[in-house]
Amino acid sequence: MSACDDLSDRMPDVARGAAAWTPAQAAHLAACGECAAEFALVRQAAGLGTGLRSGRDAEAIASSVLGRVREATAADRARRARTVRWGVAVALAASLALVVLVRRPPEAGTPPVATLPGAAPLALPLAEAESADEAQLEAALDAIQGPLAGSSTLDAPHAGDLDTQQLERVLRAWEG
Repeated sequence: MSACDDLSDRMPDVARGAAAWTPAQAAHLAACGECAAEFALVRQAAGLGTGLRSGRDAEAIASSVLGRVREATAADRARRARTVRWGVAVALAASLALVVLVRRPPEAGTPPVATLPGAAPLALPLAEAESADEAQLEAALDAIQGPLAGSSTLDAPHAGDLDTQQLERVLRAWEG
């Protein structure tokens, strides 16, 4: 057994005053930094609880600790409640903003909005359609045959697909 191991085994007894160092052990303790640090720690640990004179002190400490735990728990609950309230407030504000934006009538000068049955409104920003009135837009829509939802984008009608009569109606509507 090494000198360090021998000292480690005796440190609790010496710290409590139940034993003493031999001259060789005291010399090793003075020369070895690791043993000196370990003995300082053991002495501090042995001194814990020496200030307690009776069960009343222990009760006071326990009561104080429990009070601090209750305060910390109450503060944590209050913090969580504030977080939940803020989350609900933000969700309500976002919902209200969404409702206001969806239900707001379009402003003057905004592009026309096309809607398909069962679909969300689709904004079509067409420069040609901005200045068109309702009759002109109706004529343009009449010129397109078939519902948009049932056709493929690959088969979409082109202006070249319109016959002469349909082109004249569109032009008359635009000249207005």
